[in-house]
Amino acid sequence: MLGWLEDNCARHALLIIAAVCLILLFSYGLIESVLAESISIELFFIFSLILPALYLPAMAFSAHTSEKKRSEAIIETQNLHLNEVLENIAQGLCMFDGDMRLIVCNKLYASMYGLTPEMVKPGTKFREILENRVSNGVYLVEDNEDYINERIEAVKESIQSTKIHKLGDGRFVSIVHTPMAHGGWVATHEDITERKNSETALMESEARFRAIFDNSPFCLNLKDVEGRYLFANKQYEEWWGYGFDKAAGKKADEVCRDIQHTDVMTSSEKIVMETGETYECEINVKRPADGEPRDRWLIKFPVKSPDGEVLGLGTVAVDISERKQAEEELIRHRDHLQDLVNEATKDIEAKAQELETALEKEKQLNEMQRQFVSMASHEFRTPLAIIDTTAQRIKSRADNDKLTSEDASNRVEKIRGAVKRMTRLMESTLTAARMEDGKISVDIRPCNIAKVIGEVCAHQQEIAHKHTITCNLGDLPESIQADEGSLEQVLNNLLSNAMKYSPETPEIELSARTEGQNVVVSVLDHGLGIDEEDLHRIGERFFRANSSTGIAGTGIGLNLVKALIEMHGGKLSFESRKGEGSTFTISMPIAGPADSASDDTRAA
Repeated sequence: MLGWLEDNCARHALLIIAAVCLILLFSYGLIESVLAESISIELFFIFSLILPALYLPAMAFSAHTSEKKRSEAIIETQNLHLNEVLENIAQGLCMFDGDMRLIVCNKLYASMYGLTPEMVKPGTKFREILENRVSNGVYLVEDNEDYINERIEAVKESIQSTKIHKLGDGRFVSIVHTPMAHGGWVATHEDITERKNSETALMESEARFRAIFDNSPFCLNLKDVEGRYLFANKQYEEWWGYGFDKAAGKKADEVCRDIQHTDVMTSSEKIVMETGETYECEINVKRPADGEPRDRWLIKFPVKSPDGEVLGLGTVAVDISERKQAEEELIRHRDHLQDLVNEATKDIEAKAQELETALEKEKQLNEMQRQFVSMASHEFRTPLAIIDTTAQRIKSRADNDKLTSEDASNRVEKIRGAVKRMTRLMESTLTAARMEDGKISVDIRPCNIAKVIGEVCAHQQEIAHKHTITCNLGDLPESIQADEGSLEQVLNNLLSNAMKYSPETPEIELSARTEGQNVVVSVLDHGLGIDEEDLHRIGERFFRANSSTGIAGTGIGLNLVKALIEMHGGKLSFESRKGEGSTFTISMPIAGPADSASDDTRAA
């Protein structure tokens, strides 16, 4: 409308000018005619020609001006539309000519890089814009000049390209370079920071997801509704013996040749797809990787959309072979434990029986100790009574002057015998006490065994009035490793017992010999002997056989002999028949006890 008004005004102006000119000319002609008192024909024709000549150029000029105005208006409108497009697109846009000078850019391009209005004027060189970017820290590069040269070379390429830059403030910009046919290029600059961060977050989430599933001890996979594999973890790959890439997009029967395995999988998957419910079962199949039979627990579950539509299914496969083996082992262990419990119960019952037997023996021992105390009291009273009676008679006869030297000698011998009897009884009692406390010890040294035996036999013969001791010494070593005092005590005990338990048979025989690495000494009598039922208890402390009834004794002697011989590394043995006599034998190593080299003194 405005253009139309402008065109009409121009035409009217020209017409007015032409009209004014005609009026002036006509006025001039009239005046001239008046003055000349005539109007010439020439003047009239002049007026007739001048008027169109003046009007036609005016009309032509008016038409040209109107067309130009319309073109300028159209261009201006197009520029406005173009500017609107440039300023409203989502990317920064710039255009450079073949001389690498800026033709045009939008405000978003300038704001993305912090460019001032001076820097985005048409004609600005591309290098200047790049230099401005690096100087302001928009791009952080190690070498500014290398970066600028690299970008200049890149825009010279005649093919479209895309490059992603990370800016100094952490933003990511995607630049799409498109060359123009007549030279120069157009480039779009898009801020893809949010998309990049989303991609990074997605990659990190996927990496975490993959890490979780790949480090799971279970086989995991996902399939679509057609049964084609979409995903599987590393445990799945180890189970099958190859990478998932060979199974991706394929069905189970295309991957596995084990018909049994495939049938189980497909049948269970059909149940899940039809019911939309989780399905669990236990199977025993051969592992495809190595053919080893394995027990597995399968869990098939549907993958559903928010509205409940089944989109696929997943599988969790757990290898339970070790667990089943452990259960079987546990059962075996339980059965074995039960056997042990049964056996332990039997042992406990046996121990209880042994304890009961031990208690019974303890009762017997207590009874024997009681008997021993009673017997010891009697044994002490008897010699004391002999001493007292004999002393009184000596005093009475001395007072009456009737005590002869022979009578005195006989009575003194009775006193000495009674004292010796008491002394032996006390020594036996003290020895038993020391042995019970573990205080008996032996001092292992070189010992002349033949000399010890000879002296003991002579001493016992000296005090034996009714018995004859025969001493037979065979081939004995010059010395053995032993405790001489202990040997004397052992031999004295064996000889005194032989005489005590053979009151009516005076012959006592002692023999000594060498047998291999041992010295063997035997004492034989022809006396009372021992009842067969008492043989197994010979050597027990305080025990006295039935055949010893009425004979003084404590039941300590043989127990002490047995202990002393065992401390020498030897042993005590015996043979006896009731009414025929007994033989007691001791056997000792010539070299002494096995540990005598490191410790010469051993305690009981």
